[in-house]
Amino acid sequence: MNALIAFSGALGVWFVWMAVTHPLTLKLAKLKVPRLAREAAEMRLEEYGGVTILGDRPILDRAFGPILENWATGLAGLVGKRERDETRIVQAGRPARYRTIYDFYAWKVICAVLFFALGLFPALVVGPGFLLLTLLLGLLGLFLPDFHLTRLIKRRQELLRTELAFTLHRLAIHIAAGRTLEMAVRGVAERPGGLFVAELRQVVTNCNTGVAFRGALERMLERNPELAEMERFVDMLVRTAEYGQPIVATLTQMGEVMQERLESQVEARGLATSVKMVLPMGLLVLPAIGIVVMGPAIYVGAGLFF
Repeated sequence: MNALIAFSGALGVWFVWMAVTHPLTLKLAKLKVPRLAREAAEMRLEEYGGVTILGDRPILDRAFGPILENWATGLAGLVGKRERDETRIVQAGRPARYRTIYDFYAWKVICAVLFFALGLFPALVVGPGFLLLTLLLGLLGLFLPDFHLTRLIKRRQELLRTELAFTLHRLAIHIAAGRTLEMAVRGVAERPGGLFVAELRQVVTNCNTGVAFRGALERMLERNPELAEMERFVDMLVRTAEYGQPIVATLTQMGEVMQERLESQVEARGLATSVKMVLPMGLLVLPAIGIVVMGPAIYVGAGLFF
């Protein structure tokens, strides 16, 4: 027994030592490796795109990384929707939680196991009648990352549409002032902005590295698939760059239409919110008001008759 305790303590000390020294070892290794070789290794790692959610936790990465990656890979092959999920991750802008497709499936595995464990505890304590609830909780955890990713996609697309609607007139002003289309994009990208301006900055960066203007716009469209407003915007810029069609009036009109559509959506959401407020008002506020108003009268009446 003492030998087992000593072995467990030594193993724990070794894990702590590796967790503390692992980041330092990586930094020293980077100093020894030539710059080109290091960049090539980073490119290979980026192309591989494995599970990276435990990369900043060395001890957890070593203990659970291979197992989690195998489970994520198996789930990706079992589901059979890898291309669709990859497109959805790109639509969400590759958030920090789902940097790769394997990170997404790893989170599905983690959530499914955690929710299954939460449902298994009452099943073990109370009885087997909770096994169905355990399975339902496991399925809920399996699809929980899908719901979260859908919310991230909607939020990002909404932000892109909103900023695009209020940026088109700035592009039109630059072009009306006599600048070329590429110079107008550079002028807008130099100013502060949100997601859409960040996409224009990436277009400018691609152009500075030797990519043609049309190719940079197509890459922007690849980073934002299935966004109709972005597709129309890129198609308009490509046709203007190739055929020299007038674009100032078209940009202004497109911006005005998008702004009117956004205002209509905001008004519709406001009306929907007012309708949704009826239920909480009826169930929570009105009974409280009734108790405050009618409570004294009921008390006085009860004192008279009883």
